[in-house]
Amino acid sequence: MLRVLCSVCALLLLAAAPPRVGNAIHVGEDITVAGPRQVRNAICFFCSMRIDGAARSNLVVAAGNLYLNGPVHRDIVVLGGNVTMTGKATVEGSLVVFGGHLYRDPAATIGRGRVVIRPIVFLPILLILAAILAGLIFLLRMLSPAERSGFPPLSRY
Repeated sequence: MLRVLCSVCALLLLAAAPPRVGNAIHVGEDITVAGPRQVRNAICFFCSMRIDGAARSNLVVAAGNLYLNGPVHRDIVVLGGNVTMTGKATVEGSLVVFGGHLYRDPAATIGRGRVVIRPIVFLPILLILAAILAGLIFLLRMLSPAERSGFPPLSRY
């Protein structure tokens, strides 16, 4: 499990790196790799990805779905979305789906293994993290004096 979490962190850090030739990093815009085209790394936030060609390296999808109809030579991480693998889909590395479902054709292959954490497990974890964050914000606001804000209090009239 630690290896999977380290892989997720490493792949998300890839999004901060400047894109190289053959990489696709999109926010809010779907990624499509058609037919004979290839992509190295593909990272997609708040969008979906369709791979009909080949992916030479890693695929990361956050808050979107992945449709896979070709080979992926490394790992796939999908956070908060579903993965659909057709009969032509092959993954040489690992497949991690956190907060979604895996729909896999029996002819599709996954190399090193898969981890699928369904939404029923994902939602309570997300709610706990949100509650902790809200509690920290509440405590910080209660403990800090109003004079630190730099603004005078508003009058009631």
